[in-house]
Amino acid sequence: MPDQKERFLVLTILLSLTALFIAYLGPVITGNIIKETQDVSLADFPYPFVKNHLLNDVQILVPDEPTSDELLNAHQIARSLEDYTGIQPAIILLSQAHPEGNRIILTTDCTLLPEELCNAPGQLIFHPDRNHVTLIVYGHTGEELTTLTTPLLTKN
Repeated sequence: MPDQKERFLVLTILLSLTALFIAYLGPVITGNIIKETQDVSLADFPYPFVKNHLLNDVQILVPDEPTSDELLNAHQIARSLEDYTGIQPAIILLSQAHPEGNRIILTTDCTLLPEELCNAPGQLIFHPDRNHVTLIVYGHTGEELTTLTTPLLTKN
């Protein structure tokens, strides 16, 4: 029969192996993989806006004088994020946005974008910056904005 020192050694080894297993394989198994901000892409959506089934400092922003299409699409994205978290994020006017945080901006207003993007077709612009990510959903028309928003509404 093993003595107490042997039991202690075996128990210590088992606890160490368990901790290593959880540290390395736990996130892969649970799907809670944390990426560096610069490594995040649109393919990871709803991450980083939702992390571990919680809203992650997310703001859904619309222009100060939003169109009905901008508001409708913002509400659809908010409801989609609610499917992951149980909490619907607020929709905020751009002028009232917090200076920090992950942002989803929906607009048909070209003046809110860099000039080179105004002439391009509507698009999803995913921009990681230091500790946060901005996703701009820009359409020239409300219909184009809705078309670009639709893939974001599919739960992964």
